[in-house]
Amino acid sequence: MKAILYTTDSLNRKASVLDVPDHLHGMEWFAKQIGCEWVEIVRPQRLPEGYVMLVDEMGLYTDKKPNPFGCFLYGTDVHGSPIIGDVLILCEKEYDLCGLSDIQVAHIMEMYDLHTN
Repeated sequence: MKAILYTTDSLNRKASVLDVPDHLHGMEWFAKQIGCEWVEIVRPQRLPEGYVMLVDEMGLYTDKKPNPFGCFLYGTDVHGSPIIGDVLILCEKEYDLCGLSDIQVAHIMEMYDLHTN
């Protein structure tokens, strides 16, 4: 299963494709990847239905930086709720998290390149 990680590292502003272990039980692995304790699942307005972003549920209450691409995908400019900290993008099917296909990864990475350049 593949996921995309977008960090807030201002010097390297990077996106990474991660291979998610198949044997996951719970959200601990996802929380570790985005550097948080509690993961919140949000639905990005600028991606088709079925995509989800995993974000730091307590991000607003930390000293972490806003995630510009996460905010763009989430539609922060429309509703005002920012995405703080690193994010993971995956898909969801019938309330289960599932990985991204190579085509989905390429599409989102292209959006990232257009948004950040």
